[in-house]
Amino acid sequence: MSEQVSEELLKAMNEISDNETKIAKIDASLFIRNSRQMINEKVEYLYNILKVEAKYCGQKQDNYFDDVELIITHFKQKLHMVYDEFYCQYVNIQNESQEAKINRREAIIDFQNLINNSEKNPNLQINDLKAEIIKKNEICKEIINKCEVKFEDNRKKFEKMINDEFTIVSKSLKLVNEQNIFQRIASKLSNLFNGGKKYLEILKQYNKIVNNIDSYELVEQMRNDTVEFVADIIEMRRFDENGLENVRIGGKNGSK
Repeated sequence: MSEQVSEELLKAMNEISDNETKIAKIDASLFIRNSRQMINEKVEYLYNILKVEAKYCGQKQDNYFDDVELIITHFKQKLHMVYDEFYCQYVNIQNESQEAKINRREAIIDFQNLINNSEKNPNLQINDLKAEIIKKNEICKEIINKCEVKFEDNRKKFEKMINDEFTIVSKSLKLVNEQNIFQRIASKLSNLFNGGKKYLEILKQYNKIVNNIDSYELVEQMRNDTVEFVADIIEMRRFDENGLENVRIGGKNGSK
């Protein structure tokens, strides 16, 4: 009877594993799409700001394609550095979660095997082994929960980092809104003679702002956070496998 239960349990575990794999793929697709969309929106926002700045100076942005492209390309590179590191965080968290789920399924099957062995050998002392299996199951549950909490925390940190470090505000647009009609007329007249020079100076300012975004420091912070997280998970996994191995392959207390 117990062996039949074991087969049914194994089948159920495999079905759960297949479903978890499908869900993980869907989550990964959503994660990638949402993160890239956030980055694309930041790039588009900066591009539009530079376009409005050109209009403010009475210039056509296309005439300054190389200068604008340099700023946008550099901005994108820094954004993608941070995104790539966030993706590495995501992969590490998912790997730890997946391993914990596999170990938890093994613990459930081990528990059933232990019952099978105890039925075949009534004199078998199983209390210590049961304690080890229960301990493994609980630790795996803790790790899975810790991974879910950690990813959500990292996602919020990533969004905050992108909004705090990569949001560029136009000073010129604020000045335009504060100008009265006479100041606007004077500004348009000035642009007729000096608009190109003014726009190039504005582009230099934006280039400086982008250069000052320390993406290397942001990436370093994220890497250190990942290392600490993985170290914590490794510490949580330090349970005694000897008893579990005896259940799995028979051993001196089990039956082969």
